Order: sequence, then structure tokens, then C-alpha cells
Amino acid sequence: MIKLRTKINGFNVDYREIFNKFPSSIILLDINGFILDLNSSMKKLFGYNKNELIGKNIKSFPRLSTNSIEIIGEKSRKLLKNEFVKPFDLKIHKKDGVEIWVNVEALLINIDEISVILLEVKDISKYKTMETKLKEMDQSQDDFVNFATHELKTPLSSVYGACQLLKDLCKEELSEKALEYVEIALSAGKRLKFLMFNLFDSAKIDSGRFFITPKRENLIDIIEEGLNDMVYLFREKNIKLLKDLPPELYLNVDKSKIEQVVINLLSNAVKFTPSNGTIKIMVKRNQKEFAKVSIADTGIGLTKREISQLFKKFSRTKRSTEKVKNQSMEGTGLGLYLSKKIIELHNGKIWVQSKGKNKGSTFTFTLPLDK
Repeated sequence: MIKLRTKINGFNVDYREIFNKFPSSIILLDINGFILDLNSSMKKLFGYNKNELIGKNIKSFPRLSTNSIEIIGEKSRKLLKNEFVKPFDLKIHKKDGVEIWVNVEALLINIDEISVILLEVKDISKYKTMETKLKEMDQSQDDFVNFATHELKTPLSSVYGACQLLKDLCKEELSEKALEYVEIALSAGKRLKFLMFNLFDSAKIDSGRFFITPKRENLIDIIEEGLNDMVYLFREKNIKLLKDLPPELYLNVDKSKIEQVVINLLSNAVKFTPSNGTIKIMVKRNQKEFAKVSIADTGIGLTKREISQLFKKFSRTKRSTEKVKNQSMEGTGLGLYLSKKIIELHNGKIWVQSKGKNKGSTFTFTLPLDK
């Protein structure tokens, strides 16, 4: 046991009582890892008497795992080099064998001109239990999304495939009105497929399993395919589509993922553009650096606060107005979030600009050109 005292204004002050009554558990080590002292809270936390520990090396601390010893040793070496050490968590056992989690804050102090390592130890078992439960809840949510998506794939593919066959094989036998209904079913089926992809990809991002597979593709073909899937929605709201596209622009991209971004942005533009409005899609090439894709609408626009909330998971800004009423276009709040992740995985950028309410919006993303 070392003396915890100092001189203040010429008087010796003994800090033993403060040390023992301190609510956090404290253990003092010399620079070689031998236990010099510990307070009463330490005894209560671990169940050991002082004489069982004082004078022993921290490596021989009963029930302390090899991993925990290595972590303490690593942090101690950093302290002795005057490096900053962040608080860290350890899983350890008490004298009675009960396993607990503790948070440790390590400091290098001087007592009677001797360098001493102070470890302040706090029991965080309750917090770790809550953290584990939250992770389990997140995992359960991810598992449900994965399960639901997989289960929906087969019937949706069957319905979509049947509509496609109906259109291709019975085109001559169907009336113009019937063909229109088939087109509606095909368009809705494609959009439902992309909605499922959004949910599925969101779960993949959370679990760290979201990847892209780039290949050399014509960006213009990808955009045109996305536009074809949106024809009925443009027609339904009598929205005028303007295009400013070069004949071709080849890039190394994941075709399905970029098409997903295009459809997400177009769906967003259609949703918030009143009937008889205009949407313009433009592609520009910036010398040898990147391709720039912009989708501008004459919709209800965005405030600065709304812009700050976009691209976040499940973010759904309340932009409903009397001018825009289309419940069939309600989204999950995942489209822009996933679009951002996809573009960033391609080493590109995505952003939005708007001059305010009822002044339209322009969503833009860039993709690097082949080098």
C-alpha cells in the first residue's frame, strides 16, 4: 500500500479517505504492472480483499483473460510513452465467477515523485446487455427484410413474367385498352421489383454485404431503360419529359445499381411534380474527369431544412401540397439513401439543389470516367 498524501500550503493532506470512498473502482499499478493499491469500491466490485491482490502483477490477476491482460499491457505502454489512451472496455470475471463488462480509463500520475498507472474501472454490464439486445433487434429486422424480400421474389417474378408473355404472345389478340392495362401492370411490376431491391439492399448495407460489380456499360442505354419503365407514370400525370443526352457514354459501372439510382431519382421527381409539369434529364461530360447526370423538375421544391434531411435512411420529408396528390407514389424513404450509397461506391457524388418552395429541384450525380 502506498501513501496517498500531498502538501497544500505546507500541511500534509492524506487522501486515503477520499480514495476509499470514491464511487468508481480504482487500482494503482507501478510501471512494471505490479499492483500498488486499490480502493474499497474495487473490493466491492470484484470481491477480492486487498491482501489477495496488492504486490501481485496485473498479469496474475485472478480470472483475468489473456486478451484482457494484453489490452491493459498495450494501454500501459502507450501511457508510459506519454501517448493519449482512450477509455476501453473489458470482459472480466469477479471472484465468484460472474462475468461482467467494465469500462477502464487509464491515466499516468505521479505520487511522491513516482510514476503510477491509475486504472479507473466502472461496471457497464447493464449497458452492454442493452447494446446486445439492440443489436439482436437490428439483426431480427434485417433477417425479416431478407426473408420477406426472398419470399416476394418468386410470386412477383411469376406475375411480371406472365404479363410480359401476355404482351409478347397475345399482342395481336388484345384490344388497345387491354394492352394499355398490361403495360400498366408491367410498369407497376417493375417499380415493385425496384422497391424490393431497395429494401433488400438496405439490409445488405446494414450487414456490410452491399457490393457493386462494375462492367463497361453505356450510361445512356441505362438511362433510357430507366425512362422506359417510367413512361406510364409520366403519361398518368401528363408530365413533359425533356432529354439532353449524348448518343453514348461508356463507363465502368454496375448496370443494375445505376439503373436503380436513375429510377429512384425519376420516381422522386414524378412524385413531387404537379400534373402538366416538366422533368428534364441531362448528361454532360466534364473533359476526362467525370460524367454528370442531372434530373431537374418543376415540382414543389425543397427548403434548406428539407435538403439537410435527404439521403438519410427512412427520411421522408413532408412535402405534400394541394398541388401534388398521388398516394400511389408513396415511398419507403430508402430511395435517396440507397442512391447515395450506390454512387459513393462508384467513387461519385450526389447532391440536390433547389431555390425553395414551388421552385423545382435538381438532383445531380457524377460518375468517374474511364482512365
